[in-house]
Amino acid sequence: MNLILKSQVFKLGLILFIMRVNPLYSQEKQLSVYGQLSGFRNKSLTNDLMIKSDIGLSLFNDFWISPFFGFSYLSAQQEDTTLENALPQPITLSTQNLNLQFSTLQTGIKIRLIEQDSNVWPIVQTTLQFGQAKATATQFILEEEPDLLRQEFRSETKESVIYPVFSLGIESTPFGSETVNLSVLLSYTILDVPEMADKIKTELPEDSGFTGDLSSIGLTLALKYTFLRKKEL
Repeated sequence: MNLILKSQVFKLGLILFIMRVNPLYSQEKQLSVYGQLSGFRNKSLTNDLMIKSDIGLSLFNDFWISPFFGFSYLSAQQEDTTLENALPQPITLSTQNLNLQFSTLQTGIKIRLIEQDSNVWPIVQTTLQFGQAKATATQFILEEEPDLLRQEFRSETKESVIYPVFSLGIESTPFGSETVNLSVLLSYTILDVPEMADKIKTELPEDSGFTGDLSSIGLTLALKYTFLRKKEL
């Protein structure tokens, strides 16, 4: 009985959602291209910064709910330098670099929190990223003379990754434009790759201190251009 009741409630909710969305979407078909640039702060990294860029397509950008899909690239770096011997010479410097790259597809929805008869809207955006993560660890040794820099060690690790990004901010149409939308968002990404961190730790000659926890808060700037509009009669 409970299963039947749940099924009926789900069907009713789906019907109400379609009734809400269909009148809007039947008025005008829209297709937009978007680009996003995000900077995330993560204290576990030496340089304290992760950079993420996105490009893709969105549907029905002017309506209260807009799905989108595209491609994303996120990068982060960590560098540790160790002084092996004190003065006087010889001096040996050991530099260990960890380069992280996340190449993913993305899909998500943007929701406007007020009606569309305005030039500025508060919005929420939820994105799911899925693809591949790659970590490249390299160790260099510098001995005595600056020209004697040699590579001692290099390791590359890859694994599949899925992570969400949650954003809250404002969207606007600058100068009353009907084709351009600008957004500023506060974003939070939940990204953790402990298996990759463990593998790096076992392969590196020295512990990089990388734990795999890259969950971070950051700022996102987004630009959308609507290049296709088709009104329905």
